[in-house]
Amino acid sequence: MSKPVHQLLRRDLHFKGVIITDDLAMDAIKEYAKQTNQNVAVLAVEAGNDMLLTNDYRTDIPAIKQAVANGTISVHQLNQSVTRILRLKAKLGLINIDKRGYGKTSSFSRNPFLVFTTVSPNHRSSA
Repeated sequence: MSKPVHQLLRRDLHFKGVIITDDLAMDAIKEYAKQTNQNVAVLAVEAGNDMLLTNDYRTDIPAIKQAVANGTISVHQLNQSVTRILRLKAKLGLINIDKRGYGKTSSFSRNPFLVFTTVSPNHRSSA
């Protein structure tokens, strides 16, 4: 969740990939957010993470939406994250992106290995 680390990755090392948090429910992270009186997911997005691993999405999603509404998180930053995520999904064969840059869901039957090794049975049944 360190902004300087993300700046190092993006600016100095020219990393263009997706940055994913560790579990936001870890005690040290929750304690830091509590001490600063901030939502941990908002802090993670502000730092530059593209994807968040959270078990408190019912709180985190509205907090991120509010942070966008009040200007704490820019729409531009979210668009950059979404673009990186969509490019990764296209690279993995999960979506197709046409020449205009628009994506569409691809058939999972083309690459079932990705679906069944990355999603647990519990997740599939609740999807």
